[in-house]
Amino acid sequence: MNCYECQTRGIATPAVAICQSCGAALCGGCVRRETQDSTSPATPGNPSHHATRRLVCAGCDMAFRAVA
Repeated sequence: MNCYECQTRGIATPAVAICQSCGAALCGGCVRRETQDSTSPATPGNPSHHATRRLVCAGCDMAFRAVA
């Protein structure tokens, strides 16, 4: 599978990730990593605070930042 973003520019680049928002295939150069801090009730063996990662494309990243 090739990167959707690169394909729109006429470049065939192997994909290494999938956008968790829209499902587009992405190469390492086009993927954006978003980190969010989360807090949940603590349970034995599980911390109450942790960071979660989200891999998204540039279009979804811009949309998320516009809303925030």
